Amino acid sequence: MLLSQQESASLQRLWLEVNEHALIDDVESLATFAAEMHRHGIKVGIEHFYRQIGSMSKLYDLPLDYLKIDSTFVHEINQHSGNQQLVKAVVGIARNLDLMLIAEMVRTDAEWQQLEQLGLTGATGPITDSKAN
Repeated sequence: MLLSQQESASLQRLWLEVNEHALIDDVESLATFAAEMHRHGIKVGIEHFYRQIGSMSKLYDLPLDYLKIDSTFVHEINQHSGNQQLVKAVVGIARNLDLMLIAEMVRTDAEWQQLEQLGLTGATGPITDSKAN
C-alpha cells in the first residue's frame, strides 16, 4: 500500500502497546506485528512489563522501541530498595537493547526523581505533587 507523505508522517507519530502476555503467549506473532509496524514508522512497546519475569529473555528477539515498567514496581519506589534494584536491572537490559523505558502510574515527584536517577526516560501519571503539575 502506498501512502502519501502526510499519511506516512501521521503514522510515524503513532505508538502502539502490547500487553506483556504476548511475550509469553505468542512471541512469533508479536515479532511479525512489530516488524510490520516498523515498516510504517510506528513505535511498538510492551505495557505492564515485568509482571512475568520469564518474559525478559524474549526481548532480545523482538524489534521493540520501548517498555513500560508495571506500576506495582513504581509505587513508592523511592522507599523500596528491592524494587529499585529490579528496575535498575531492567534499565541495564533496556540500554543494551536500545529501548526507551517508561514508568507506569507515577504518583509523586519523589517516585519520578528516583526513577529518573535509575535511568528511566519517561512516565505516565498521575503525578499529584504540586511541583510536578
